[in-house]
Amino acid sequence: MWSNGEKRKLTISAPEITWSKATPAQTISRSKTSDGSRNVRDQNTSSRFTSSTSESPRVLRYDGEISRSGKDNRESFGGEITVHSLEDIDFKQEKNADHMILPAMFQRPLIGYNGSDIAEVVVGKMEDELIEVLACINPQIERIAMKGEVAYCDVGLSKMIPLNMFGSGFMRAASIISHCILGKSRILLIDELETGLHYGAIVPVLEALLKLSVLRNVQIFATSHSLDILKGLQQVLSSEGKETMRTNSMCYVLGKNKDGAVTPYEYGYTQFEHCIKNGIEIR
Repeated sequence: MWSNGEKRKLTISAPEITWSKATPAQTISRSKTSDGSRNVRDQNTSSRFTSSTSESPRVLRYDGEISRSGKDNRESFGGEITVHSLEDIDFKQEKNADHMILPAMFQRPLIGYNGSDIAEVVVGKMEDELIEVLACINPQIERIAMKGEVAYCDVGLSKMIPLNMFGSGFMRAASIISHCILGKSRILLIDELETGLHYGAIVPVLEALLKLSVLRNVQIFATSHSLDILKGLQQVLSSEGKETMRTNSMCYVLGKNKDGAVTPYEYGYTQFEHCIKNGIEIR
């Protein structure tokens, strides 16, 4: 439930798909239309999917619903998500639902950091929020500055050091936190949050994300196979003054039901804390 009383529900399903491979002569040409959607048509020019390079794109189904408290007002929308690759994803709406679409960002491991987001934080004089988090990871950091698209950190040496010298986990944390500080997205999807993070950075990064999710009204979905991440989350949520965060946080575990279908199992904070404290496997 959002702070304004709205309830939002989104269901993504994967219909049964028969994987097939294109012949070398088959190609796909894609061009954007005036409304931002893409046309897909067969051509005899350069190939996108061939028998030797890739499989067909994966098509998912999404259905959403928005209901408002105190009003007999419920809206629904749906469509298809076509996944060509992690960098190439199309959305097709079945009807006009632009006012229901929320800005979102997907952050996957090993992706380069977004220097433009960090630059906006610096220009907007919000770097203190970013440095507060980064200093928890590396206490030597005193300030941050930009030169073009490259961020530099001051660690007390004669010259500032490029951000990429601090490692991929540090860069990724700086990029994600900057994006949250700017409030650009209402939904943030983070795959394998622990990738590249030193175990000592887990708690301050999680605390910053939870804090910013409230301040900037961002809903965060993060995946992880790391027990350190789960223990870090439990440590943050169990601390004093985190009652609202505990209520709004949820852990989901994907597992197979008796029919062999992959099913999400929900753990509220009480169940989540019990599992972590008693060593019950929920990864």
